[in-house]
Amino acid sequence: MSFFVLHNEIYAAVIFVMIIFSFFFSGAETAFLTASRMRLETIYGGVTGRAARSLALLNREKDVIGMLLIGNNIANVTATAFITYLATKAFLLNKPGLMAVTAVQTVIFLVLCEVTPKVIARAHAESFLMICAYPMTVLVAIMKPAIRFSLFFSHALKALFRMKDSERRIVRTREEIDLLFKIGEEDGVIGEDHQKYVSEILTFRELTAKEIMTPTIDIVSVESSRAVRELSEIFVLSRFSRIPVHDARVDNIIGYVFYRDLLKRRRLSRIEDVMNKARYVPSTKSVYALFTEMVDQRAPVVCVVNEFGAVVGMVTHEDIAEEVVGEIQTRDQSEEELITELGRGRYMVSGRVDIEYFSKRFNMILVKKGFETLSGFLEYKMGKIPKKGERFVHDRYAFIIEEATERSIDRVMLLRQKKKKITGPA
Repeated sequence: MSFFVLHNEIYAAVIFVMIIFSFFFSGAETAFLTASRMRLETIYGGVTGRAARSLALLNREKDVIGMLLIGNNIANVTATAFITYLATKAFLLNKPGLMAVTAVQTVIFLVLCEVTPKVIARAHAESFLMICAYPMTVLVAIMKPAIRFSLFFSHALKALFRMKDSERRIVRTREEIDLLFKIGEEDGVIGEDHQKYVSEILTFRELTAKEIMTPTIDIVSVESSRAVRELSEIFVLSRFSRIPVHDARVDNIIGYVFYRDLLKRRRLSRIEDVMNKARYVPSTKSVYALFTEMVDQRAPVVCVVNEFGAVVGMVTHEDIAEEVVGEIQTRDQSEEELITELGRGRYMVSGRVDIEYFSKRFNMILVKKGFETLSGFLEYKMGKIPKKGERFVHDRYAFIIEEATERSIDRVMLLRQKKKKITGPA
């Protein structure tokens, strides 16, 4: 074996090691900057072992960042220099050849030493950091002189340009805040209700108007052509403080009337004279943005419209407040009130029951396809609005339509099917 070939093997080995080091430094940097201190302390029990070592590294941020940057640059520059040297010696490259080698090694380093380790470390930050914690601690100690020099140089530059360190903001993710309150609940420091309040507030921004609205089928409204006297009677019977007004169809709500306004102007003959014009919002509008808009515009109620412009429901301030406060205590109870157990595996269920609650209550696997209620599920599966007495079987249960109108299902009898015993030949 010639001396040149021996050197080639050594150079190739060095290149391979440098690529591994570059992978390590890139992934460790992402894991270090992404890892959650709270998760290391709680989930991984950051008292001893790798979690404790990881937490110690997080407390030495400047030293660790300096080590990672220095190490990554050394690995990349060394590997690049050796690759270029080997390619030049082996192929006697000219300028176009060197450019081709540079392009190839750039792609290799981008994929193997940048994108891949960062994606892995971002997805498993705490685990990746704990794996790298020991070698990172050793490397910080080894590179301490170089780290001190780089920090001194950076401080000198900041002093020269009169740059000040900005205060670091401690940002907590939703998952971390939720985790804190769950731990507090388990330790008895925070009550279950308080934990639920926080959970509801955290999901507040994710809700849409469609998810909290009162659907038109449940709305008591009045035709705009009716007399004011008839509207007064509806107020007395319904005991509502406001009544929506529709024109021709219930999905064409044009306004609403407050009972207090009606009392002040009883002598009026037309409903339009006492009616407040409706405000419309898309069903996809976030509840947070909707609440802000309703407060700014002093709108106590808004109509929710679908993509075709038809009114599909209404949202009030009370609906939004109940989503955060009231429904925490009453949501499951109100859904349970729509289900009556009759005994012997029989249940009377309202078609309005929420399909997610229903599936959990009866341990069914139901995939949502644009519906929110049991009525919508049955209509989707049966391909029509079924009539009274029609039957549908799904996942160990039989659904028998007890009450239905031309537009929706009101009540369903749910029967638990008995498992058939399979017996072999005697």
